[in-house]
Amino acid sequence: MKIVRKGELTHEQLTAIEYLSLPRNGGRSLEDIASECGISVRTLYDWRSSELFAAEVRRRTMQRVAEHLPAVMDTLTRKAMEGSSIRAVETWLKAQGMLSAEMVIRPAAPEDDRSNESIEAEIERLRLELGEIEDNEEEIEV
Repeated sequence: MKIVRKGELTHEQLTAIEYLSLPRNGGRSLEDIASECGISVRTLYDWRSSELFAAEVRRRTMQRVAEHLPAVMDTLTRKAMEGSSIRAVETWLKAQGMLSAEMVIRPAAPEDDRSNESIEAEIERLRLELGEIEDNEEEIEV
């Protein structure tokens, strides 16, 4: 039996490829697909182990994925424009070729030097501020 040559696929092979390129095989088991194609399950396994047949299944799968690309990009664009998702913005920029895989977008974190020196300086500033308030309260009471 001839397995697969581009342009020489049998009707049965094309039918099997259609099912195998669907998510979860279109809800069919390999036994169901073999029966639908009028072949044995063993033949279907043989076809699937063929590099050429597998390449055609991958090609058809990618073709199916590409059919949904406009809707996916539309949704991604809306999410990115809303600004509610950093991940959507990052993915959209990468899809546009404006951001490489090595580059990552992160939300800007406020600069906060939490060293011991900066904390001690803040405590001293607050003590002085409180001291001024207490001094002002004493002046008012006098």
